[in-house]
Amino acid sequence: MKKSLLTLLGCLLVVLQAGAGWITSSLNFGGKTRAYRIYVPDVYSETQPATLIVALHGLGGSMEDISYTGLSSIADTANIIIAAPQALDFDSPYGVIPAAWNNGIAVFMPGFGTVAVNGDIDDMGFIGAMMDTVLLRYNIREHRSYVCGMSMGGFMTQRLACELSNRFDAVASVAGTYALALPECTPSDVLPVAHFHGTADSVVTYEGLTPFPFLGYVPVGLDVNLLIDKWKTINGCLPDPEAISLPDVNGDGLSMDHFIYTNASGRSMVELFRINGGEHTWYLSGATGGEFDYAEEIWKFFNRQYRITALENTPAVIYPEVYPNPVMNRLYISNVKEIAGLTLYDISGKVIIKQEGDANAVNTEALQPGTYLIEVRAKDGRNGMSKFIKL
Repeated sequence: MKKSLLTLLGCLLVVLQAGAGWITSSLNFGGKTRAYRIYVPDVYSETQPATLIVALHGLGGSMEDISYTGLSSIADTANIIIAAPQALDFDSPYGVIPAAWNNGIAVFMPGFGTVAVNGDIDDMGFIGAMMDTVLLRYNIREHRSYVCGMSMGGFMTQRLACELSNRFDAVASVAGTYALALPECTPSDVLPVAHFHGTADSVVTYEGLTPFPFLGYVPVGLDVNLLIDKWKTINGCLPDPEAISLPDVNGDGLSMDHFIYTNASGRSMVELFRINGGEHTWYLSGATGGEFDYAEEIWKFFNRQYRITALENTPAVIYPEVYPNPVMNRLYISNVKEIAGLTLYDISGKVIIKQEGDANAVNTEALQPGTYLIEVRAKDGRNGMSKFIKL
């Protein structure tokens, strides 16, 4: 009886540990044990389907790095499950390079010829198998699976967008473009793509160069402008974007230009977030004085994207313009007619104010200083979000 009770308590402990927070797991794939982590938010319930975000670490990093991206804070209020796989080490001719994705990067090494980084590792298959496991274990909402990645994880994200597009509904790459050694990108599904890159990035430059030991700077990926042109063509975008600029308010030398490319129906399909003065970093609000936050912008992008085939009759999104920004006491919406309602969120996704009715302003006097999101819902069924800063 005592042994049975201990067994029952042990099983209960496992269930409790698996209920919320980060869970480390593994699966056998390609003859290797592959590790990954899952983040389950406190708000998750089997009766309420969740969103899935696959998040990929950079070269030499680990699946634990995703804990520091700010995604889990958003997941806690937005009901997001995060899957963070671990890359394997690469036994290169020059020595072991830790945690490298087979993202298509290949480099000419004198004496060895062109060497593909972890070219014999099926990371595409592993990530797909991990997703299958997550889909079996958790209730994931249809058309709500996304992937993002930083640096080498950004390169891997771009490869997934081209070769595994049927598994995702939108992708976002950070500081990693499309590997030059990969074949021409021919995705099977139309896939909205966002890209984030700093103009002062010296690890993966804006021109697609990266430094290698003994080799100096080597071209490994597409120039950012060429990457955006590629996706504009694939996704049938109009040539001229909507441009939104976030100025350097706090004097830290960083500003952001946000370019939104839509298709003929007005739906956002390609978005570029150019960080002027930005380095090879995943920028969070605390590092930018609240001016912008990568996790927040990625979630906003994902949250407004749906698979095209599932939304053929859905009106395009809107991009509400708000002023003054930063704001003190009252925030106004200038470009949306016949508003059905407004919702204000903090940067974690928690609802702060909900306001129904056709009003083009909201009282912000009681808000604490910080960064917020405002969602505007129009009477014609469209909706969209903007960010503002409360002083």
